[in-house]
Amino acid sequence: MIQMQLQQWFNNTLTIDFLNIFKYNKDLASKYSLVLSTETKFVQQHPNVILIDLFPTENDRLKIKSALTKNVKAEEILNFFDPSLFFCGNVKNKDELLKILCAKVEKICPTNNQLIKSVLIHEKKLILILEINLLCHTLMNN
Repeated sequence: MIQMQLQQWFNNTLTIDFLNIFKYNKDLASKYSLVLSTETKFVQQHPNVILIDLFPTENDRLKIKSALTKNVKAEEILNFFDPSLFFCGNVKNKDELLKILCAKVEKICPTNNQLIKSVLIHEKKLILILEINLLCHTLMNN
């Protein structure tokens, strides 16, 4: 079913192979322009693999087209975003907003809170870099 849908979308221009995920490795991956999977955990373990639905949707077509052509029209970009991940409301601070957004992602793609931890670590590093730059700037100007 997936193969038929892909060939229909891309006018039979694709060469499609099916791979055993238990034998998947970097050497095997390097032989392909694109690797798709319907298995969420597999995609989480292999960031270069694109997750698609078992019954591919228009959103999947756009993701594949983007990966193959490296070119997406501006109006197609919205199709990459899950509407349930958007937030419109008031928050007390940036940390509250990050917690809300990460909680929304957790509902769709559980990470055992690794996403929020990663984001907060990144934020701390960014703040530290800004503080160091500010200190260097201040010292240079004195």
